[in-house]
Amino acid sequence: AIARALGIGDLRGAAVVAVDDRGPASDAGLKAATPPRDADVPRGGDLIIAVDGRPVEDMADVSRAVSSRAVGETLPLTVLRDGRRADLRIVLKDRPGDVGVAPASP
Repeated sequence: AIARALGIGDLRGAAVVAVDDRGPASDAGLKAATPPRDADVPRGGDLIIAVDGRPVEDMADVSRAVSSRAVGETLPLTVLRDGRRADLRIVLKDRPGDVGVAPASP
């Protein structure tokens, strides 16, 4: 249903819904989707369709590929961005300990 809403047919992949500015995804130029305003599907973000030349079905495939590599390794990604394929290279780094943690209230 999401693929149909995005107009990508049967193409499968992992939608990029958030990118931490401190992380390797940002350094590689991955683009996160914008939250939907009047629709159920986020728009404008990258869809990761291959990692190291292997097709991905979902974020679990991406996580497996990343976790099997060492910090400092470069991992090629193929994404669909604005209807066009783009090849990116991501250099893996240690994950900051506070990723996903809400900022403290003042």
